[in-house]
Amino acid sequence: MQHRRLLILLIVIIVVVSIPITGFIFFLLSNQVDSDESPNDIMIAIYNGPGVIEDADIILSHFSEWSGIEYKVIDDEDIRNDALLEVDVVIMPGGDGIPYEEGLGSLGRAKIVDFVESGGGYVGICQGAYIACEYNVWMDEAGSPENNLGIFPGVACGPILELAERPEPGWGMAVLNIINTTHPITYSAPERMTMYYQGGCFLELSDNKSVTVLALYNATGKIAIATCEYGQGRVFITGTHPEIEEDNDRDGVDYPDPEFGPYDPESDWPLLRDAVKWVSRFNFNQTS
Repeated sequence: MQHRRLLILLIVIIVVVSIPITGFIFFLLSNQVDSDESPNDIMIAIYNGPGVIEDADIILSHFSEWSGIEYKVIDDEDIRNDALLEVDVVIMPGGDGIPYEEGLGSLGRAKIVDFVESGGGYVGICQGAYIACEYNVWMDEAGSPENNLGIFPGVACGPILELAERPEPGWGMAVLNIINTTHPITYSAPERMTMYYQGGCFLELSDNKSVTVLALYNATGKIAIATCEYGQGRVFITGTHPEIEEDNDRDGVDYPDPEFGPYDPESDWPLLRDAVKWVSRFNFNQTS
């Protein structure tokens, strides 16, 4: 009888002691998983194929190095040869629509769609935003949907003549109103931002429920920046150029020509960095 009581007492002691120890071990393990994640775990592909604006690869390479994110520069042939299988995010810069679309071709576009649908991240800037949509409207003329990716549920319309007359000068500075301050991309952004604009689009949505609008053009009230999910992947598109540092040479280029302005003291790189992180499903609980 005495032995039985001692055995029961020993079991109770073991149980009482083991509960906090087990919880402590679980706490350490769960936090260790989170602390291992950093921006260096993200690999992005910077597209630099036909039609892409000059020096886009230089600008985005400098941005990536500033962000602490690994990158590689790829072209249309690389995409057709499955280069996207080796990255987490593809950044599609601005450019000239027709050579841009023809350079990718139907196979290149299909590879990008498959990449996003399977969980990849997509960041589309200017022409990269146009091509992401279901179709484009340029100068009131609708383009063919077969030239687009269709990973964003909406239509890309441009240019915005209230911001820049065509054909000259064709560029200007766009004031954006950030209307969503709870999203991880814009959580730390100011309520108003000024970004370089060159023939970019505004967005008209075909499915409001699946899209999160982040910013509107102050001049028109139209959608400038938005996100959505496509399949297992995420999409971020902007009609403006957050990658260009107008008053800072850290982007590696002197563009646009500082002799003619424009002047923009703020940097848009933090927003672009957080867009890359969001589409890659980076854990925003981590500091970077």
